[in-house]
Amino acid sequence: MMSSEKGSGEEKPLISVIIPVYCVEKYLDLCLETVTHQTYSNLDIILVDDGSPDSCPKMCDHWAQRDNRISVIHKTNGGLSDARNCGLRRARGEYIAFVDSDDWISLVMIEKMWEAMKQYDADMAVCQFIHIYEDGRSEKSTKETFPVEVLDSKEALALLLEDRRITSHVWRKLYRRDRIGTDPFPVGKDYEDIDATYRLFQSCSKIVCINEAYYYYRHNPSGIVARNTVKSLTDRLESVLTRHQILSDCLPGMERALERAKNRELYLIWENLPAKSEKQDKEVWKRCRAKIRRELSGKRPDGISGVRRQMDFLLIGRLPWAEKLCYRLFLSKNSPFSLLIRRGKTALQNIGYLRKAGRGKRKRKRFYVFAVPTYGNLGDRALLFAEKAFVKDYFPDCQFYPIPLERTIGVPKRMLSWLVRSGDYCTLHAGGNIGTLYPGIHRGQERILDALHRKNITIFPQTYYYEEDEAGRKALESSQKLYRRCAGLRICTRDQTSFAYVRANFPKTESLLAPDMALYLPAWKGDGHRKGALVCIRRDGEKRMTDALYGKILDLLQERFGVVEDCDTHVHMSLTEEQARDELEKLWTRMAGSQILITDRLHGMIFSALTQTPCVVFPCKSHKTAGVYDRIRTLGYIKLINGESELEEAVRQVTSVLFPVYEPEAWKEDFTRIAETIRENIPGRISR
Repeated sequence: MMSSEKGSGEEKPLISVIIPVYCVEKYLDLCLETVTHQTYSNLDIILVDDGSPDSCPKMCDHWAQRDNRISVIHKTNGGLSDARNCGLRRARGEYIAFVDSDDWISLVMIEKMWEAMKQYDADMAVCQFIHIYEDGRSEKSTKETFPVEVLDSKEALALLLEDRRITSHVWRKLYRRDRIGTDPFPVGKDYEDIDATYRLFQSCSKIVCINEAYYYYRHNPSGIVARNTVKSLTDRLESVLTRHQILSDCLPGMERALERAKNRELYLIWENLPAKSEKQDKEVWKRCRAKIRRELSGKRPDGISGVRRQMDFLLIGRLPWAEKLCYRLFLSKNSPFSLLIRRGKTALQNIGYLRKAGRGKRKRKRFYVFAVPTYGNLGDRALLFAEKAFVKDYFPDCQFYPIPLERTIGVPKRMLSWLVRSGDYCTLHAGGNIGTLYPGIHRGQERILDALHRKNITIFPQTYYYEEDEAGRKALESSQKLYRRCAGLRICTRDQTSFAYVRANFPKTESLLAPDMALYLPAWKGDGHRKGALVCIRRDGEKRMTDALYGKILDLLQERFGVVEDCDTHVHMSLTEEQARDELEKLWTRMAGSQILITDRLHGMIFSALTQTPCVVFPCKSHKTAGVYDRIRTLGYIKLINGESELEEAVRQVTSVLFPVYEPEAWKEDFTRIAETIRENIPGRISR
């Protein structure tokens, strides 16, 4: 008989979570912290040690001792498919989820997926996922937003062939156990998901697809997908061709969708095939290339996006002898020709955008804010909303005019200068990205400052952070050289450390210590009902918190508050102004409904002030969080700590404040000084 959990007056079925484990000692703890601390607790967690030669077997046994829901299978190495099949044979749950051990999941994933399946009486639920890259970047799997979709098998297969909202990954899905057959994964093959997923879809009557991203997919450089060996790509080719043949027989009327999917997959395999093969793989490599050429011979590039890739596709099938040379010189993504075309296209689009912005008569002066974000960092987007409100209050005769950072790429410097007319105000967007933490954004900001070096420009409150290494020294020297040219530059910093740093390293540039611009925003009121705890922990290059500490935080919060959910101040995709406002309001509403927030994000801390939510803050890599905390430390319900030993007492302190209050008027004089600084920097004057 299956176990069940009682909650909200109902019995919740047992859900088995199968986690194959192989050479992931660096990532395993985070994966298991997020699985064991799910808001849905009735879990049967199966770790399948696939003969891992590192410390993973011991780590698995240790986790089984910590949590009695975990069972461990130690077996000889048989590959990912064999490990998943082995876990399925042990599974006792009515539902099944798969998680790869180098990934992690949201603390609410299992519960939200099960609720969706229950609500729509579905056989499978599919959520979206976040790509996590080694350099700290993150990106949502699909850029589109959509309501919950309830699909039959054929409709789901159609979306699977599009490979956007639904992909072949077996993780990020929840399945009814009785819809999964015996040993569904082909043993000994890579890219086994392609073989298995469409068969699983065929066995389902109803699939529910949701827009939220609950799964975090790490691009592991040692993983199967990253290796792209001849063997793995040959397995992928065979899986694609088999899928095409089987679905062609059972999906009449979908011939074009099938052909598009096949073309796209075959081209991706071709593009990822090594240019040369090892001696032992040479014959397999030749056969793989020959098979792809035969399949693409005479075909139109249907399903292939981009002119460059379409041309390469046609050459593969029609002029294979010329394809290699053309690809190297013109058609590869990183060929000089392709780079030139991409840069030229971007420049022309941005020139057109700025030319349109600069034309015509104006009824009002403009208040320019350069380098504003379009990406999904909600902290940066909150800063932009605060700047807009600030300009409305202090410069009511001006038109607020933000210029996105991406719109300045590739344009002539004189064009940015031409945009700013006499009487206009020039500012640079606030944030924490001047220095070496975010080099791409930093270079874009300095490109703008260079273009406007003869104008008067004020930088809204920023954090300055340059690494103390050779790269940091060179970046600082470059900034010093640029700032000496910008005679009309004034800098606002948002923390004491940055203020002292600017004074020491840019002594001839006028500077001001000011609040973070998000503190200009008004308080956000919830409905007064608070329940459970919320964690908002970063996973990017500024992370300092260890996975072990994260687990201890979750343990404490579960013990004290019962339900613990996670959130983020980053939504991993570009947002319009309206979308950004909606996402911020959703996040603030969640915070205002929580008894406590634990965070290491600066704007997680500031949002707790806006929502009057008790908050314990951990420092991140840079000094910005501690610096801005100095300004709000008088709010007794927010406390910055330095380590685990202070956590329990800090939680007690912040939750003992009975009536948390946030009054942005406390910083009114500071914001008035920012406005005076901008006004004193006489608009339109040419600095000599």
